[in-house]
Amino acid sequence: MTRPTFGTWLRKQRQKDGFGVREFARLCGVPAPTLSNIEHDVYVPSEDVIAKLVFHLDITDGDHNIALALAGRIPFCLRRDLLRHPELWPEIASRVSR
Repeated sequence: MTRPTFGTWLRKQRQKDGFGVREFARLCGVPAPTLSNIEHDVYVPSEDVIAKLVFHLDITDGDHNIALALAGRIPFCLRRDLLRHPELWPEIASRVSR
């Protein structure tokens, strides 16, 4: 089983919500070629671009965090807590890898 990527997740969500590439790119304020590159995992967007993209999708807050994780980004609140409590990293890593 292949691991999902941010690009494949984003494309699936965009299509589920009924947006075409150009329409969604325009709505989010990103160039259509950039959106295409993101969806094909050629380009990993910044947290700011991810926020623009997911804002227009019909998803939950939890899905927003999933999007950040799939893109290799750690949500600010989690990053802050991990830096405050680095002793928790091994426990979190063991639960994620299960």
